[in-house]
Amino acid sequence: MASKKIKQAILDYSIKWWIEKSIRITSSDISEKFNLPNEQVMLILEDLESEQKGSLTRNQTDCLIKIEMDEETYTAKISEPIPITVHYFTPSRIILRDHYEKHRMDFENNGEYKNRLILGYSQLELIYFSLEALHKYTDQTEKYIFDDNISGGEVRFNSIYLNDITEDEQEKIFFEKIWFGKRQQRNGEIAIAVILYDLSVLPITEQQYWASYEIKNGTFMRYDKNFDLFFSRTFDGNWEDVKDPLYELSKNIIEINDIFGKEIFTISENQYLRYLVKNTYKEFLRCNSELFKLLDNGHLNVRYLKDIYLNFCKGDKNNLTHKDSKRDLTSLQVLKLIMESLNTDLSNRYFKHIEKINVNRIADAHKTSVQNPKKINYIDQFTKICYETKNLLVEIKRELLKLKNNYEI
Repeated sequence: MASKKIKQAILDYSIKWWIEKSIRITSSDISEKFNLPNEQVMLILEDLESEQKGSLTRNQTDCLIKIEMDEETYTAKISEPIPITVHYFTPSRIILRDHYEKHRMDFENNGEYKNRLILGYSQLELIYFSLEALHKYTDQTEKYIFDDNISGGEVRFNSIYLNDITEDEQEKIFFEKIWFGKRQQRNGEIAIAVILYDLSVLPITEQQYWASYEIKNGTFMRYDKNFDLFFSRTFDGNWEDVKDPLYELSKNIIEINDIFGKEIFTISENQYLRYLVKNTYKEFLRCNSELFKLLDNGHLNVRYLKDIYLNFCKGDKNNLTHKDSKRDLTSLQVLKLIMESLNTDLSNRYFKHIEKINVNRIADAHKTSVQNPKKINYIDQFTKICYETKNLLVEIKRELLKLKNNYEI
């Protein structure tokens, strides 16, 4: 039977290990520290567990490697791994809480999430936040790079911004990245999920910022395929591509341009086009406005469209001007001519959809103060608009491919 002094020393060392590393300790680590047989340490850890001072994962196979210095050659000699059976020990949350309370002053500069690790939370625990926590990063594009998709994304510093500030300033604010997922709550809102360890290594001011948006008792949808994908990528190493509508939308624009080898759409991406980070009508209008920029007159090449209409559709040149004003048709109007010659139903659906986006764009440009008319899930509405836009572009691509293939026969 181990003395109380040795048992307490081992418990204290296990607490110190957890505070420094936030990982459980093995009986072999303790054995090496106290120069005790591993088997004896395993028994002491079993005693500590029975006293509810910690929890064990028993009889795990570990590998012991010995490193010795060769005095003649001054090189390290590493032994072959020796299998060894060990217990893994984690101090109980009550023990860690007591230690924290007794030494609170030692931890006051750690930050909220670093201290949660010290209190026994798992490094891989997901902490949930209001979607609006991301607004800080999307509002400061000169400072942060914000990558977003329907499943999640990440935030990191813009290297150009970092180069313009001093090393002391960098040290106070810098973080490698914040990787987040999106999870739908039962009330329809989207919550942001971040791994606790990633939060724990943020500067203290950044931890304070995130803590102000934390959702303490969120309830979530049982079926959420986008969050499931984030979870699978994060914890299972499954790197299946996210079927993100904004990404697919841009991809289809590029593929449409490739059909004729001409940039019908002059841009395929818009760095300001992203999903809502606030469930407000104003944010919904802003996102519609950015989406419309990919599809509007200003980003369609009217010369190429006229060429397709005349040479591939065998259209009438007279149709390219207004009968009354004799003005040239806009690029959208020429695209409509092409689509009507290929598929009237698709043309009607596409331009009705475009007009819906345009109405929202106009509202965004002219309404200085926008009140939410009622509680609406604008996040979901905009996501549906993105999916619909992508699906319509897929259909347009299919019709243009048929046109090209028929022309070549």
